[in-house]
Amino acid sequence: MVCDFGEDMASLQSTLLVALGLGSVLFVFGILIMSLGAPHADVVAIRTAPLDVAPHAALQTISPSLPHMAASPPSQFPQCALPPRPPAYSTLCELLDSWQPHETRPPPGLDNGSALFRFNFTVAEELEAARAYRRAELPFVLHSVPDLDAAHATWTDAYLREQFARTPRNMYKIERSNAGAHFLYYSLRGARPPVGFRPPQSPEELSFDEFLREAWLAEEEPPHRAGDSGLLYLTVSAGAGAQIDWIRSGLKFLLPSDEARAPGRGLVGHELFDVDRTVSFHGINCRLGMRGIMQAAHYDSKRNFIAMVSGHKRYVIQPPSACEALELLHPGDPSTRHASFDWDSAHERSLRRNKAFCNSPATQIVLGPADLLYLPSYWFHYIVSLDKSVQCNMRSGRGHEGEGFIKKCGFL
Repeated sequence: MVCDFGEDMASLQSTLLVALGLGSVLFVFGILIMSLGAPHADVVAIRTAPLDVAPHAALQTISPSLPHMAASPPSQFPQCALPPRPPAYSTLCELLDSWQPHETRPPPGLDNGSALFRFNFTVAEELEAARAYRRAELPFVLHSVPDLDAAHATWTDAYLREQFARTPRNMYKIERSNAGAHFLYYSLRGARPPVGFRPPQSPEELSFDEFLREAWLAEEEPPHRAGDSGLLYLTVSAGAGAQIDWIRSGLKFLLPSDEARAPGRGLVGHELFDVDRTVSFHGINCRLGMRGIMQAAHYDSKRNFIAMVSGHKRYVIQPPSACEALELLHPGDPSTRHASFDWDSAHERSLRRNKAFCNSPATQIVLGPADLLYLPSYWFHYIVSLDKSVQCNMRSGRGHEGEGFIKKCGFL
């Protein structure tokens, strides 16, 4: 069924123009016009959640609450969700200029990710719509996933300290950025590093408690001040078998169905997430980050289910068709398939005005606690941590939608 948002869009336009003032008219009007190309879903607001008690008396200051963003038009699910369709797009530089990546608080009145549908995992017709989007290889957000809601409630700082105290230190990795708040994946295996190559981040031999103290300091300080000495990023993975069992039992919906049903485990997976059973399970990867971290834009070749256990992250998302415009690092570079420059740099963006990079299609969403984002293969994502967060993901097989665009710009 075709959706008609005429009255809703006119009402929203009037509300936002009054709220933001004439100085923002052109920006808001541009976003609204771009949004007419696709339906809007549930209200997607940055949700505040109480932070845990700090581990030290000096760290008791709670970061300011994230403000709510402007509401999307009323949900018209399921008629407006189906058939599956791509998100509504703005342009990349329009999104980056209106909300500078280093700013961890959104500008007032920003419409948060209304181009992506949000589906309730516990409602049968919405779950079926989510399956349709997954089959169509289009991004969407799930909420009310029972195991993820439970993990959000359980994985407090105290709980994590207890779990990491029992986790061997060689089972998790802590890195510090060497370039302020900027993190960039790299691998020297089979790569040809450029002359003078310096790894974008370096390993740190810190305990989990030491990591947590610095994460709380970043909540208190403006991100650019916290980033002067580099920010910390912790990664831990629960692979095949019983390793890091607290992750596997806490996020059992991300386990392969066959393994989840193994005798004695009592863990039940869900076919929505177990897309491709012809490939081996590579684990659930969890990332604990500090406020202000910016992860370089890139694509992944595998389907990606991204679960926010706690905290908030901004995702700027682009389709595979944007590949040629994004000036990615070439194959053979240690950071191949990632952005070749820092998107937070206003100077770098100014050099690309009226060029393919700035005009490439993009949308954005802020994921909050217990949100789950599905990103198909080859979709680009640029990630900013808006506060202290725990995010886990699982990849399941490789989709082929968009593969041609990636090959055309020199990859695969």
